[in-house]
Amino acid sequence: MARKTALPGEVNYGLIDRWTIGHVGVGTWLGLLRVPWWGALIVAVGWEIIERPLKDRVFYKMTGATQDTLGNSIADAAATMIGWGVIRMLPPQPARVK
Repeated sequence: MARKTALPGEVNYGLIDRWTIGHVGVGTWLGLLRVPWWGALIVAVGWEIIERPLKDRVFYKMTGATQDTLGNSIADAAATMIGWGVIRMLPPQPARVK
């Protein structure tokens, strides 16, 4: 069953929603793993691409699992890259010697 696209006031409609912090968190994790920018971008955009069919086929029983608007998908990918970028701007920590 195809899920409806989010409407104004619903989760997945605006640029920022309750899932934004999760996307920043994934980007932060990717930055800590020292994944290159293109790898983080592939993860961010790739998730947004597979999220739509997953919501139709796997998460269809979840209440409120509306489809993202285009703006929300772009903002989610940008949030991932912001998390990645903030971590990558920090200087690398030297290895600890025992």
